[in-house]
Amino acid sequence: MPDLDNSSNSSNSNIENINNNVTLSETITTTATAIDELKNSTETIEDSLSSININQTDGDLNSNNNMDKMDNSNNQTLINEHIVEEINSLQHKQEDFKEKIDELRNELDQEIKQDIQIQKELNNDLEKDIQEQVEINQNHIKVEHPQPQSQPQPPKIEETQPNPTINKTEINENNTSTEKNQQISTPTIFQNLYEHFIVVGLPADSNPKIGVSHRPELLFSYPKDKEVPPKVKEFCFPSGIVPQAIKRTPSRSNLNEMLFGQSYIHSPNHYFTFVLSSENPLYGICITKPELLQSIPNFFPQQPKLLEKAPSYISAPRCYCFLSKIPIFNIHFDALLYLLAQDRLITTTRELLSTEDELTRDGDQEQKLREKKDRELFNEREQNFIQQQQHQQQSIPPQSQSQQSGDSPLNTVDNISITNSDIDSEAEEDIKHLIDKQNLLDILKYYHQPFEIKSGQKLKLLFPNDSHPREYSIPKSKSVQELNALSISEWAVGGTFLNLSLENILRILGAVLLEQRVVFVCDNLATLSSCCFSMISLIHPLVWQGLFVPILPQNLLDYLEAPVPFVFGVSNFVKKNFDGLIVNVKTDKIIYNCPKQPPLIPEFHKLLNNLKDDRAVLVNQKNYNPVKNTKHQLEAVHKIFYIIQQYTQWLFKKIESQFITVNVNDSLEIEEFKQKFLSSVSDHNKDFIRMLLDTQHFNHFLNTNISLQQYQKQQEQKNENGNEIKNQTN
Repeated sequence: MPDLDNSSNSSNSNIENINNNVTLSETITTTATAIDELKNSTETIEDSLSSININQTDGDLNSNNNMDKMDNSNNQTLINEHIVEEINSLQHKQEDFKEKIDELRNELDQEIKQDIQIQKELNNDLEKDIQEQVEINQNHIKVEHPQPQSQPQPPKIEETQPNPTINKTEINENNTSTEKNQQISTPTIFQNLYEHFIVVGLPADSNPKIGVSHRPELLFSYPKDKEVPPKVKEFCFPSGIVPQAIKRTPSRSNLNEMLFGQSYIHSPNHYFTFVLSSENPLYGICITKPELLQSIPNFFPQQPKLLEKAPSYISAPRCYCFLSKIPIFNIHFDALLYLLAQDRLITTTRELLSTEDELTRDGDQEQKLREKKDRELFNEREQNFIQQQQHQQQSIPPQSQSQQSGDSPLNTVDNISITNSDIDSEAEEDIKHLIDKQNLLDILKYYHQPFEIKSGQKLKLLFPNDSHPREYSIPKSKSVQELNALSISEWAVGGTFLNLSLENILRILGAVLLEQRVVFVCDNLATLSSCCFSMISLIHPLVWQGLFVPILPQNLLDYLEAPVPFVFGVSNFVKKNFDGLIVNVKTDKIIYNCPKQPPLIPEFHKLLNNLKDDRAVLVNQKNYNPVKNTKHQLEAVHKIFYIIQQYTQWLFKKIESQFITVNVNDSLEIEEFKQKFLSSVSDHNKDFIRMLLDTQHFNHFLNTNISLQQYQKQQEQKNENGNEIKNQTN
């Protein structure tokens, strides 16, 4: 994954900084050696000059004797003059050399002091870089949920040999040592809770064919000025959208359920998640629910229309989705449910008022029909009476004419009044829609603002029109990466342990640790995505290095032939040529589509026994809903997470103790250490460990954990060398 590649690059950058520091330290040491050599050279020159002076004295004495003997020979005079000149020249050179030595010594002292200062600054910068690297390698988010009241017990196994075997005391000692040696800060995130809110489905004005799969379309997005990833709609409906027909019955039961029902709230099948891989993963948190095609949400730009009478209607699912960089799935789901509940309240009120008006209009029409018949009968009788009395009357009274002529103006006024009423009603409806729409958009605006998320604390949200603030517990963790993994597991682990046996879960977990290709197959997107996400979260503190697509659209099935490790989830499986595991979630069966079945993880059965009780808590809970975890369910999920996490830490602690001195940049030396370590592993675990040492997990572990520890040791050694140089300079 790109994030993991960036982490490796950052680690390599830190290693280069370490090498630069080593070079700087060697330069300082070389400078100090040069000073010592200069001092020795000075002493040698002084000794030579002294020797020359002694030779000069002896030469003078010999010259006097010779001069006496040779009678002031001219040759001897020339020799003496030459010696004197040489002595004077050497004395001048000695003085000049001493001055240069003093200058060099002063310059070197200054350079040493500057180098020491630069080294201190580099050390401080590198410490910051390492801290940032640790945070990056542990990267991703904070959410909060109560720490389980009782800490989960690690695998209870007695160690009988120095090979990979789980030991409870050893794990606890390792954890205690880690906590003492590392200064842990509270992971904190301050950013928008989501990047996009989208609605995906079929347009209300379309006329789709019943029972035929259609491509989904983006119907709405917020914020409007932010571009939505182009492929996201395919992940919301990986198999397309199949509309259905609903007949209108006298009781309107199916229609009312579609308009006013909330069956999706109580069924976990309507909740699923996916991830868009990029430099920063973008998580999709989705709720799908069936809706009438002509009925649209109240926050859409166009005004919703009242449901018209028809013999049948078209129903199609819509997907409401948050795209977020923070995988606090349960909090995102709760925000979606609140938004949909407010929208449903507006729709219900409008439709019920429309139904009352319809019934009133129907009653008025019946009354008018009866009045019309009575009037016609009265008019008929009146005409008969007039004809009988016509020969007695010569003309119609003026008053009657006046009354008859006045009927038309009155009707006209009434008609005008009705028309104005209709106009006022339409304006009122428009204003009401704008108000309802703005109220819903205010919810999206509020949830889109930045919030501070701290590990082990509460996140408080007070949505617009909500009567009470909502509190969400953020899991207690030591790093952002752990916070991400734990937050994901709270939603994903339950669904996985309910649908797969514990034996198969551990087999799949072992395959993921060995970076095998794993494909989950299930037509239920909620179960499918939970199985995929749980495997990635449970390998913490390791970070998955391959492709991860928990919801793979049908048009991307060619990815199954990728020659790299991956974890994919598909709703419909079409056999492809790849080596890996095919997990049929519905039947709880694993098909090994590879030449050789991957070996079991060390201490398979002992780890299985330690997980049985917590799995039973999840299985025995009725009406399990991952969005509404009970206290006991949440505690069981946390215990499962910590037991598997401690197992992984124990496994890599064994490896770390053997590779702590290896040069991470020397592939040959790493290979030698691998063979040496494998020679100490028991035969029944050797295949698994051999495959594990060849994974990207192991390489990433070397480039982070081992490099960091080696850097810390080198840093201590450099500080000692710097102190020695400083003392020598003083």
